[in-house]
Amino acid sequence: MPLDATQAAQDVVLVGKYCIDMLTQVSAMTSALQSVALGLLDDHLNHCVVDAVATGGPEAYHKLQEASAASARLVRS
Repeated sequence: MPLDATQAAQDVVLVGKYCIDMLTQVSAMTSALQSVALGLLDDHLNHCVVDAVATGGPEAYHKLQEASAASARLVRS
């Protein structure tokens, strides 16, 4: 989906479409990228973080901190 949205946005810009149409395409790309980012974070939490916590040690703390920072970046974006 993000590649389709990117191509659509490029097409809109290249043919000189109305500004609102361009903004609509940018909004679609933003939503698609946010969806991908949330999926990646979910996968990271369910695999990398869970595995690190099960193993224990400093790696578990590092993975939790890393996930927390990634979540914060997503909320701010």
